[in-house]
Amino acid sequence: MLQIFKLALYFGSFLLFPLAWYALYFFIKQRKPWKRIFSLTCFVLFMLGIWGRFVEPHVIVTHHTKIDVGFESTIALVADFHLGMFQGRRHMDAIVEKLQNLDVDMILIAGDFTYWPDKDDIPYLFESLGLLEVPVYAVLGNHDVERPGEFLKDVLVPTLENNNVMVLQNHYVELPEFTLLWLGSHMNGNDDISLLDNYSTGDNVVVLTHNPDTTLRYTNNIADLTLAGHTHGGQIRLPFVYKRVIPTQWDFDRDLTQEKNTQLFVTAWLGMTWLPMRLFNPPVIDVLHLQ
Repeated sequence: MLQIFKLALYFGSFLLFPLAWYALYFFIKQRKPWKRIFSLTCFVLFMLGIWGRFVEPHVIVTHHTKIDVGFESTIALVADFHLGMFQGRRHMDAIVEKLQNLDVDMILIAGDFTYWPDKDDIPYLFESLGLLEVPVYAVLGNHDVERPGEFLKDVLVPTLENNNVMVLQNHYVELPEFTLLWLGSHMNGNDDISLLDNYSTGDNVVVLTHNPDTTLRYTNNIADLTLAGHTHGGQIRLPFVYKRVIPTQWDFDRDLTQEKNTQLFVTAWLGMTWLPMRLFNPPVIDVLHLQ
């Protein structure tokens, strides 16, 4: 039932165009000041809806951040594609085209590839990831492992691996400048932070996880940097309101913060959930210049 309601919102949003036209028409025709103010207010709100529904979700921006960690690397961090109900292959292709034009050492994907997709469409939706020429490492997010939605790991992981994306959980890879740790889904209790105990503060360690709440469980300061997604940075980023709907235990948002045991960078995501719109928070690819 919830999915039907969301699809009704998706297709019903096309009514914003005639509603905006009618509001403008009544603004022009009315003579009473209060009616003109009311119709103009409606017109502005409908135009914001049109922008958030049909324009901003497709304006992919690139955000550069320098992070002091004591070693050098340039990383593209993305997360939360949420392909399925509201966006599909065309959105993925646009993201890949942007990524192809970046001068980075690697691409890290912090989970939530899907949002109620047709399971049979998954190989098609993510096929363009195979065009990327730099190493790509990824973890899965809660929407990929039934929190909520279907359990898609059995289809999604082989699809990603067939397109040169390395997907692991609670594992590591030794890279030239640092060790990359993958931690599993926090909402499923699969983020095994004990992996950090295998290293010392003198090691260069970067953690890739989906949910920044994982950092609340850290018992040491081994991780020089933790990278995550999940918060969306407020899909509709209205001041004083958006933080109330960010789905985390702590007051996490987006961008770089210093937490108790690690520096944390949260990317603000690329897709849409719950409502088929974004506002004041365009899709972003974060380029991190570690130094």
